[in-house]
Amino acid sequence: MSAEQAVESNRALVRERILDAFAEGARALGPRNVVMAELARDLGISTRTLYQHFASKSALVLALMDRWADQVQADQELHVDDGRSPYEQMLEAARSWLEGQCAFSTSFWAQLERDFPDAFGRFQTRLRALLDEGRKNLLPYIREDLDDGLALALMQSSLRAASDPERCDRLGISRQEAVRQAIEIWVRGTLRPVRAVHVASDPD
Repeated sequence: MSAEQAVESNRALVRERILDAFAEGARALGPRNVVMAELARDLGISTRTLYQHFASKSALVLALMDRWADQVQADQELHVDDGRSPYEQMLEAARSWLEGQCAFSTSFWAQLERDFPDAFGRFQTRLRALLDEGRKNLLPYIREDLDDGLALALMQSSLRAASDPERCDRLGISRQEAVRQAIEIWVRGTLRPVRAVHVASDPD
């Protein structure tokens, strides 16, 4: 490894340490309540060094959202064409998305939308891209007598409703179980059997 590569590798490690420490505080308190000087002190670095890696708290929040979206995307890509049924792939994608979302408190998401519009906008854009990719993978399995656009819109709405923490608390059900049931209901009413798709697409 060259000296330049070593410097870059060390820089990347420091950035990850900063991001990990910031994420730990932001998950519970919300990003607005993480004090940059205290973050630097806890990491054993100067505030100047912290700002050399991340110019502002907004930059830290943006990097945090990008890292989470990257992890969800990597999980989603890992399970494409792995022999699982569409139902199993949906469950895995939903699990990955929900675990990431649940890792942050409701105050985190409220502050993200209100106080960090750039990061929230980036998060929304990345999430839409992930959803669009998931929709594309599901299209061949949707029943022919159903409208694709309506079916996919209903799926998105049902997942949003099922993952709402206040609704789940009122119903006495975990968000994970609510999402699983929402997917189960949608799949049973919307998707064709996998065998039917294979037969229909077989040129022989």
